[in-house]
Amino acid sequence: MPLKIELDGFFSCPKGSTDYSASYIHHPKRGTDWSRYPYCESVRYTVYIGPEGRLAPCMGFSDHPALRDRFPSVLETPLGELSLSGYYYDVVNTKVSDLLDKNPACVECPHMPACCGGCMVEDITDDGDYLVPDQRCCFFHKNIGEQALREIADAAILAAGYSLSGKKEA
Repeated sequence: MPLKIELDGFFSCPKGSTDYSASYIHHPKRGTDWSRYPYCESVRYTVYIGPEGRLAPCMGFSDHPALRDRFPSVLETPLGELSLSGYYYDVVNTKVSDLLDKNPACVECPHMPACCGGCMVEDITDDGDYLVPDQRCCFFHKNIGEQALREIADAAILAAGYSLSGKKEA
């Protein structure tokens, strides 16, 4: 069974591969309105169903005390109905522009197209406001950056005896 490891949202790679990615880094296509991107791409293709049957966009939402009861149960309503309306639907369809509307400092940040706000539940407030920039992501882009991450990952791949194309060196 394939295994993929993700390190704190910064880096992920399938087992036995050198084809890594950095989840905190987005590459918007030139000329596109990146503010219309989903705030979280993961919630667009992943569903979390908690032990009590509640449908949530991700595990971080499911255990938040202020939000737990806002998500409906698949034990009471068909999954298709739950995913097409209500609070779940609103969260899944949140765009980067929604984050920008509440956070003017992000509008001016040169890193915004690459970070897109980060993880929507990382800095969620006690009252359940998820339109808050992810401070870990801000720190990454302002102090580390994609180039440094790629240099470290490539050096580790080469030190392990692999080429950057994933072939084991003799």
